[in-house]
Amino acid sequence: MDGLLVNPQDPRHIGEALVRLLKDPAERARLGGAGYTRTTSEFTWDKVIDRVEGLYKELASPERLPVSANAGRASI
Repeated sequence: MDGLLVNPQDPRHIGEALVRLLKDPAERARLGGAGYTRTTSEFTWDKVIDRVEGLYKELASPERLPVSANAGRASI
């Protein structure tokens, strides 16, 4: 199992998952360790910068600009 999936609209299901974690220190440690590993590897500032730069480049590409924005460009 990679994690706990619960229906966010079902308080009883959320409560059962929390009780399960309270009763199982090994599972808590496993999930906590996996969360820490993922956070420290995937959410670094370098990765955030890469994602933002990629998004800006994608949004600024000529293919994404509205037709009216491309109308004033002359081909040479």
